[in-house]
Amino acid sequence: VENLSFSIDSITAKVLSGDFRDKSGFDLKEIRTMFKFGNKSIFLDNLYIRTARSEIKDNVRLTYPSLESLITDPGEMGVNANIENSRLALRDLITFVPELANLDSYKSTPNAILDIDGKVTGKVKDLTITDMRITGFRSTSVRASAKIRGLPDINSTFFDVKIADLKTGRSDLFAMVPSGTIPPDISLPEFVQIKGNFKGTTAVFNTDLNLNSSYGSANAVATYNSQIKGREKYKADLRLNNF
Repeated sequence: VENLSFSIDSITAKVLSGDFRDKSGFDLKEIRTMFKFGNKSIFLDNLYIRTARSEIKDNVRLTYPSLESLITDPGEMGVNANIENSRLALRDLITFVPELANLDSYKSTPNAILDIDGKVTGKVKDLTITDMRITGFRSTSVRASAKIRGLPDINSTFFDVKIADLKTGRSDLFAMVPSGTIPPDISLPEFVQIKGNFKGTTAVFNTDLNLNSSYGSANAVATYNSQIKGREKYKADLRLNNF
């Protein structure tokens, strides 16, 4: 650590190197960053983290009205994260979010390493995700941008997602969703590619999706409304081609 400085309301330092090994198997090989922590912000500039499996290259800046607001009003936290050509191992992620180990998607592919590239800006309650690219979970890959308003209350959050390219397939879908979610009499294509838009909440949304698959191609323009339990409404205009 160089240039370590303390003041009444902040700490700054240049972290040149560091390593750490946890009994769980988490093995931090290297960490470097320009670090600043204050009453209203945290800066991690030129961040570089390397473990036995992961490599994170990023610039992260978080801002907030006060330290107390991180707990009382997390939606007001500002985020500016630029993730460049980074790799995140699911086994490393489990160290910090152990609940994920109970998911079928993790159990099926515990050694997966995700390649991530993209940018996240805005407040938690009004986030913009720009050209996010994620690959590495089996044969699934996604490239998308989004505006997300309303977090952390997921039930009222509005998603405006533009899917530039989503590729997946039958085996990946069965691995990602909980066992028994997909009925045994439903046949899924071996390969699926999706492009299009999703707008709405988890309860009310509309989509315009173009799908290519090993079964053929299709365009689906659909709306869904489940605000009234037992009286869900949906409408779809489905056009098939060689399906």
